[in-house]
Amino acid sequence: MDPPELPRRARVVVIGAGVVGSSAAYYLTRYGWDDVVVLDQGPLFQVLGSTSHAPGLVFQTNPSRTVCKLAQWTVQLYRELGSGPEGPCFHPVGSIEIAGTPERHRDLKRRAGLARSWGLPARILTPEEVGSLIPHIDTRRVYSGYHVPSDGLGKGVRILKALAREAGSRGALFVPGARVSAIETRGGRVKAVVCNRGRIEAETILLCAGIWGPRVGRMAGVPEVAHARREVRGRDVEDIHAFHPEQGVQVVERRRVLDEGDALHFLVRTAEVVARAVAPAVPRDPAIPLRWVAARAGGPLRV
Repeated sequence: MDPPELPRRARVVVIGAGVVGSSAAYYLTRYGWDDVVVLDQGPLFQVLGSTSHAPGLVFQTNPSRTVCKLAQWTVQLYRELGSGPEGPCFHPVGSIEIAGTPERHRDLKRRAGLARSWGLPARILTPEEVGSLIPHIDTRRVYSGYHVPSDGLGKGVRILKALAREAGSRGALFVPGARVSAIETRGGRVKAVVCNRGRIEAETILLCAGIWGPRVGRMAGVPEVAHARREVRGRDVEDIHAFHPEQGVQVVERRRVLDEGDALHFLVRTAEVVARAVAPAVPRDPAIPLRWVAARAGGPLRV
């Protein structure tokens, strides 16, 4: 199927058809903006951007009431998107954060209080309750747990397709293979976007290009914001262990467990294990404190 023809102008041009750009088109059209064009440099909803590669962790607890509410609305939306031909967009499997020290336990109690204040059901678990939800975990190393039953796993590509389907039904146009090469400005305001598919005038441009954001932003004079992230993956893995200097955590089944002591996220899926470490936005030494990730079936992975 040939890609749609690029229109000469639009009220809004969204650059990037990942989860941010598709969500923007979804909500703009939901509230009456039907003249919306979404450009993406690659094939729609596939391989290039971070959304289709994301582990899909969806958690809602945040010290900011605004961010917490946004996350709750996101979960509600993903539930409403339902299931497509490939399956559901969202799996509400819940999340558990583990405390291995009294200090971390106090922090989890603080987070539980914040969550309940913002209207998010959450509770503190005893080690025995953690063990009942994650049978293979070594509860001798667990001081407590923090459980949010409504957290879960979002299926990125399915979510994108559902958002684009809804936005398209309300007038949004998604254009693949449109690599932006220039943004025309005049008097401090954007005027048009130039890409390999042509030129499109617009009174508003939304930059939703993910890791390409700084490069595209420079075309319009937008300053950069530094951010670093590392990720490691293993295949055909049944169990995963995170070995720390004094303790270990074993995670199995399709649940999300977070140990923030070393800023590690662990997600176990049927055929893939993902360990993620998020670095601060401030530039720092690249040696993010990931130690060893050892997988029973795949052997040790050094990070």
